[in-house]
Amino acid sequence: MGVLWRKLSMNRILFADRDERFYTKLNFALHEAGFSTEFSSDGEDAFGRMMVDRTRFDVLVIDSNLPSMNGIELLKRVRTARLHVPILMLNEMDDAMERILSLELGADDCVTKPVHVRELVLRIQALSQCRNRVNPPFAVQSGELRLGNMRLRVEERECFIDRYEIGLTPVQVQVLKALFQKPGSVVLREALMHAAWGKIVHHHLLAMQISLLRQKFDTVTTRSHEIETVHHRGYRLAKITPSDEKSMV
Repeated sequence: MGVLWRKLSMNRILFADRDERFYTKLNFALHEAGFSTEFSSDGEDAFGRMMVDRTRFDVLVIDSNLPSMNGIELLKRVRTARLHVPILMLNEMDDAMERILSLELGADDCVTKPVHVRELVLRIQALSQCRNRVNPPFAVQSGELRLGNMRLRVEERECFIDRYEIGLTPVQVQVLKALFQKPGSVVLREALMHAAWGKIVHHHLLAMQISLLRQKFDTVTTRSHEIETVHHRGYRLAKITPSDEKSMV
């Protein structure tokens, strides 16, 4: 049998789920993969732990049906508090609208229960790697990426268009960083997937993140660039021409 997952240095996971038996089943596999874990069966408690130390956890796993504060509300509060931790949502039903809502509110990945332990560990591992690319444990990134009137601060997970700030999730930071580094050029879908998740994922997941980035950009009509789709290949960050600006009004 081949290696199921690659061990990482001890990354910290907060697992917010009302089903402690499910957590117990998963916990052994997470430790084998190099994670330390904490369990919370209550949304209010999970949020409190996040606020005590804003950089304590590398990944937050949220069950959608938590008591006292449901998973969607916990997700909203974490993002409103600008806690820039990768979030994986666990949905009880295969509900496309709930998955879309979770992604729109700032989740980085969504999984429907029941889920195979191996798949869940690999997804958590990918999100942890995404966080480490933004905040590497033994290196400090400095400066910012600039393109026209747009500025991307990778460490702070912030994008500015003129003076307007756009909040980004960890996955969106990595997608935008990859596009910033090749302005005007096509960045293949596979390259964006590896930048954001560290592996190939379903193209719909990438398309959703691109759509969410476009929605955020659309709130600022003075932006100098926009994300274009290059069909069957990928995306590019293209400069907006005067004719494009007129069509946007």
